[in-house]
Amino acid sequence: MKDRRAWIVALAASLALVVGCTGTIAKTQPDNGVLAEVPFIGLPRNDGSQSSHVVVDVMGDPQHPIPMLLDTGAAHSVMTAGFAKSHGISVRRIKSSDYRRKTVLGRDLQFLVDTKRSDTGSRSGWETGLIGGNFLESYTTEIDYVARRVRFHDPRKSPVPKIPSREGEIIVPLEIRGRRPYAILGVGNDTASFMVDTGANFDLEVSERTASRLGISIERGKASTGRNWIGRDRSLETPIDSVRVGDRDLGPSTVRIALSEGSDWRHTNQAGSDEAVMGSDFLSHYHIRIDYKHQRMSLLPLSSEEYQQVLASLGLSDSTPLPTKHAPSSDVSTVPSGPDIGASLTEIHPGQFQVGKVERHGPAAQIGLRKGDMILSAYGDEQLQLSTVKTRIVDGEEITVARRDGKMWIDIVLPEPVYSDE
Repeated sequence: MKDRRAWIVALAASLALVVGCTGTIAKTQPDNGVLAEVPFIGLPRNDGSQSSHVVVDVMGDPQHPIPMLLDTGAAHSVMTAGFAKSHGISVRRIKSSDYRRKTVLGRDLQFLVDTKRSDTGSRSGWETGLIGGNFLESYTTEIDYVARRVRFHDPRKSPVPKIPSREGEIIVPLEIRGRRPYAILGVGNDTASFMVDTGANFDLEVSERTASRLGISIERGKASTGRNWIGRDRSLETPIDSVRVGDRDLGPSTVRIALSEGSDWRHTNQAGSDEAVMGSDFLSHYHIRIDYKHQRMSLLPLSSEEYQQVLASLGLSDSTPLPTKHAPSSDVSTVPSGPDIGASLTEIHPGQFQVGKVERHGPAAQIGLRKGDMILSAYGDEQLQLSTVKTRIVDGEEITVARRDGKMWIDIVLPEPVYSDE
């Protein structure tokens, strides 16, 4: 199990909306290879937008939906005890074998219930369910962010091809280890085996050791501490010039470096010897098919227009458009540059601005703003105006933000000071 951050916090509030969720679960005839199609279940955030995580109900009972995160980074499907109980599952602390529930695919979902810490709830208070590799390995799983659908294909009839079959398609060879898919990416001055993790809400993450091997500089003074389901998670983000799949250059991106000191648990702990993870923020710019049986993944870059549809479906239609690096080559020149500060701002209350999508290399990213931050007036200062906020961001001047840390909000002054390693 792993931290699933913001979407878990909203999970309980979303359950009342699930029954009324638009879209129906479709069982299709297997002659075209599609065994079932299920819609995304929207999980509302505090700002009214939707979580970008892929949450679906494969059980198919509209009266008793069980929304679970589709998580290729989890080897086995699992629920916390509190989540299981809230969905009518009788939890037995001494039970060591799998629980089973019927699904729309005609095959049971076998899952564990985590009672090691408690048989009533998780230690952190975050309750969740994950659909892991023991279920996904039987299918070619297609994630369609534009239509907000997951399609489960028969891998014998709908395999990911060895060579691209569509314009712009990228075929990525996979290695399946412990029911988790891994892909070789070129980053920095070398390559690494990245665990493909649809449940991790970042672009790319590597350990300190791997960052050093790839030639990525580690500026410890820029590190910040968050929280996951176990405890502290200290990391820093740094831009990189390119990400490569074979001889295909996908362009610049951002790498999160998970620091050993100050962290209780990191995603890279379970990512194999290379300690590297490819997260959902990176994958969500593509139409994805993951084929466990033939060990291949298809990435079809979304056009700028398609990505705008994705943003609109999340309630983020004013956010920064699709970065150039993810658009098909024929569309690159038409991609808009986005807001001058490199981020979208929404005035939630007078003088308080919620940060939306942050462009990787824009002024907002350079001073350390993150999606979800709330820009506030410093104590004693006059109420902020939008023009003032934008000027401070572009000029790199100090601004005060409230940032969620687990269940609490903490105040941070940006840009954070850079400390010398000396």
